[in-house]
Amino acid sequence: MEHTYLKPYASCRYAHAATDAMLALANDIPIAVANAEEIIVDVFPEALSITNEVAPPTREGAQFSIPFNVAVAASRGAAALRPLERSLLDDEEVLSVAKKVKLRVAADFEQAFPEFTPSRVSIKVQDVFYTHEIRLPVGDVENPMTWVQTEDKFWDLVRGQPAEIQRRSDRIIAACSDIAADFDLPARHLIVELG
Repeated sequence: MEHTYLKPYASCRYAHAATDAMLALANDIPIAVANAEEIIVDVFPEALSITNEVAPPTREGAQFSIPFNVAVAASRGAAALRPLERSLLDDEEVLSVAKKVKLRVAADFEQAFPEFTPSRVSIKVQDVFYTHEIRLPVGDVENPMTWVQTEDKFWDLVRGQPAEIQRRSDRIIAACSDIAADFDLPARHLIVELG
């Protein structure tokens, strides 16, 4: 279990580095990403093997689209990718940003896969490029999600569920936290809550 990739987003792992880079950039640039002139996403060659539809008609298509995931991250934030809601497929702002995304293979990423799944996102704003590179996306074995990030993902996934599920979720998180604090603790309490 220590060498497990925990996906922070409900999308193909190939899109995660670009998503992380966009999330970082969206906080750093002086205007909304929707007003950017150009968005260039440098990827490793295998990343071009997924569908990468700019306006995917299905959630499955969206999950395998780097331009769409980058646009959701820029326009709606990380929580919108956990899970990816069907309504995003018709979101005008997301689709507008996705149309600006240009994918290209970066020479320095050509030999990266499978050890790395890197991406470099560059956003052009008023003739200035802002760039952020991610070699190991969050959730990778070498860059694991923190406890807080994992808990945030869990809460995003149960958002909008009935009150009983919310209470049960509290108990599951507490049981996991107890086990993480003391590995000698039996897992019975967690198993009961998951049952």
